[in-house]
Amino acid sequence: MWCGRTLALCIDHIIAISIGGQNTLDNMQTLCDSCGHVKGNQIMSREEGLAQLADPKVKRWVDHRNKMIDTYGGYFAKERSETYKLLRLIRKD
Repeated sequence: MWCGRTLALCIDHIIAISIGGQNTLDNMQTLCDSCGHVKGNQIMSREEGLAQLADPKVKRWVDHRNKMIDTYGGYFAKERSETYKLLRLIRKD
């Protein structure tokens, strides 16, 4: 974990699958959703990630995104929405 957050965590590949990383435990780390987006498919150590988060512009974005996730939920909050459930049913037909 880079930012110390304990909510909205995701599993991140240290070396992304898209650039040849393996889907093994030693190639995985836990990041909050926002830190995972900051990292993207780059290969980045914890120290490099913390340095990236020290950039005031990135820090503001991460803090804002984490606040939005805490308030409205993560990606799967959409699935609980009645509108999205209805759209999913319509698309199945």
